[in-house]
Amino acid sequence: VLVGMIGACMYWQVLYGTIIYFLSFVFNKRYVGKPVVEISAFVGFTNGIWFVFPILGLYASYQLLVQGNGDAVINIFGV
Repeated sequence: VLVGMIGACMYWQVLYGTIIYFLSFVFNKRYVGKPVVEISAFVGFTNGIWFVFPILGLYASYQLLVQGNGDAVINIFGV
């Protein structure tokens, strides 16, 4: 249970930071004057990675909290 709680807190902070970075990029209009390919590659792809893995980590942490044992991680990733 403790590992699930710590994991949820940690992955939430990573996801929150990514959301704040992305929103600051949009609200400050840093995309103005840059080609779409550059924005897609550097902002879309790299932020996409930082969105996907924390969400998976949050889901794994949630499953650890619900099931209360390490089998949750094995079931999630199919190992």
